[in-house]
Amino acid sequence: MPAPIGSLNLVPQRSTIEVESLSWMADASRAQLAPLPTLRSTCHLIPACIATVVILVTSLYGGQQSDLKTRLACEVQCARLWRGLTGQRATNRDWKRITELGSAIADEGWSELGDIETAPIMMRYSQ
Repeated sequence: MPAPIGSLNLVPQRSTIEVESLSWMADASRAQLAPLPTLRSTCHLIPACIATVVILVTSLYGGQQSDLKTRLACEVQCARLWRGLTGQRATNRDWKRITELGSAIADEGWSELGDIETAPIMMRYSQ
């Protein structure tokens, strides 16, 4: 029964606007649970940021060094971290640089390792 003109209608009625706003509020309350998957998806960014900072610091340190083996070691490390960030695989050139660095350190030593005490090899391979 319609209310007469000029009188107060105290009977609660739901309009379609109210129903739509309630459904929108229900969707909004469900949307508040969404940040948890978002946090999980950004967890891969933390190691990437750390690797980027390590690349920056290592390259700055290597650029200031006069020892060629130290510079090469910094280049090798930065290249390895960069490949990890970009998902690339090591090339033959990368493996060659790593091998050259290792053989130079084995043959001539390395000033960066001078303060490290080495223990004798307990079980040697017979040749």
